[in-house]
Amino acid sequence: MRRMLPTLLSCAMLNACGGGSATTGGPSSVTVVTAPAEVVPTPTPTATPTPTPATADTTTFAQTEAISAIPVGDVLRWAPPTLTKEKVVDLRSVAHLEASYKFPYDQDLRILLPTNRAVEEPLQIIGGRNIVLMGGEIHVPSVKPYAASTSFAKGDMVVLSTGSFAMYQAVTGGKTGASSTPSGTGSSIADGTVTWRYVGLHPRAALKFSGQPSGSTTFIEGVKIDLAQSYGYDAIEIGGWDQATPGPDYTIQNVRLLGAMSTTSGLHADLVQFYGSCRNLRIDKLTGTSQYQGLFLSPQHLLGSVELHRVDLRYIDPTAQSGYLLWLFDDQNQKRQPVLLDQVYVGTSSWSYKAGMVQEQVVWPASNKIPWNKLGGAVLKGNVLTWPTIPEISGSALVGQPLVGQFVREGAAGLNYRSPGYRGL
Repeated sequence: MRRMLPTLLSCAMLNACGGGSATTGGPSSVTVVTAPAEVVPTPTPTATPTPTPATADTTTFAQTEAISAIPVGDVLRWAPPTLTKEKVVDLRSVAHLEASYKFPYDQDLRILLPTNRAVEEPLQIIGGRNIVLMGGEIHVPSVKPYAASTSFAKGDMVVLSTGSFAMYQAVTGGKTGASSTPSGTGSSIADGTVTWRYVGLHPRAALKFSGQPSGSTTFIEGVKIDLAQSYGYDAIEIGGWDQATPGPDYTIQNVRLLGAMSTTSGLHADLVQFYGSCRNLRIDKLTGTSQYQGLFLSPQHLLGSVELHRVDLRYIDPTAQSGYLLWLFDDQNQKRQPVLLDQVYVGTSSWSYKAGMVQEQVVWPASNKIPWNKLGGAVLKGNVLTWPTIPEISGSALVGQPLVGQFVREGAAGLNYRSPGYRGL
C-alpha cells in the first residue's frame, strides 16, 4: 500500500512566511507573544522508582521486557527540548483554527491548546525549529466517503476518493446519482436529488507538522486525538522539508490516538505517518485504535531511526480490518533504517479476525505476502512476532494487549494534562 508522495514544502515557502508570526485572520487570529514564565507548563520532576518485577510469562515476553528500564505507568523517557527565544502560539481562546500556521524555520515555538475543551478542527504547523506541544485534545469534522446511488442527509460531509480528494457538504438531502459525482467549487451542485456545496480539500491529518529543518526537534506529549471514524484522516503526520538531509527529530509521548477510518481505495488513514524527512522518530507510550492502519513508518522519505516503547495498537473491528497496525518497510529495495521495538502490542489475543487472515498479517513485512514470503517477513512464536531475516529490526511485537491494560488510559492525555515527568530528572 505504497502512497503517492506529495510535493515537499520548499525552503523558499518557509522563508516567505517572514518575521516568525503565525498566519492570522479576523476574530480567530492567533496571539503570538514572548512566553511569560507563568504560562509555560513545567512538569514536576519525579524520581524513578525501583522497577517491579514483571509477572508475565518470562519466556513469551523476555525479548521486550528486558529492553525497557522504565516501569510501566511511570515517567517518560525524553524531556522536551530547550527552547531559545521561543514564541507562544496561544490557541486557548481561538474559536476556529486557520487552515495552517506558518513560521520561519529558525523560530522556536511553544503551542498551547485549550485545557477545558477540544479543538474541533485539524491543526497544521508549517516551519518552526524546536517545537513543544504538551496536552490538549483534537477532534475532526465528520466526513464520509462519497458513493453513487446513496442517500445522504442535509449537512453530511463527503470526500471524493479520487483526484485531489475534494470535500462537499449536502445543502439538501437526497440520493446521489448513479453515475455522476459532484465537481467544481460551486455552492449549489446538483447530484441526483442531493445538492452539494464545495467545502475544500480534505486536510488529511488532525495534527500535522511539516517543514521543520534538519537538526531540530518537534516534541508532542499528552495529546489526545479522536478521529471518531471520520473518513480518511491520519491522526499525526510529520516530516521535514528536505529529502536530501537527515531532517528533524520527532518525539511523541503519552498520546492517545483513536478512531482512524478508511478503505484500501482512496484515502489511507494512519495513526502516525511520515510525509517528509526525519532523522529520528522516538515514541514512548502511545495507545491507538484504527480501522485501517496504525503506525505507517516506511522510509519513503529519508529516515534515520525509529524507537517504539510502550505502544499498544488494536483494530476497532477486527473482523472488518483492511490495513496493518505496524508497517515498517515497503519492500526489499528500500534502504532500511534501524527500528527498535520495546513493549509493542498489536491486535488482540482473542483472535476473531476476518476470514482468511492470520496473526502475522497485523504487521508488515508479513511472512505470507509477496515479496516477504521469499525474503522473510514476520515469524510468530507463541504471541511474539520477530523478523529474524531483517537485522535492522531489534526487539519484537506481541500479538495481544498489555497485561497492565492500555499504556495511555482515558484521562491520561488530553484536557488538563499534567506530565508525569521524565527519566533522570
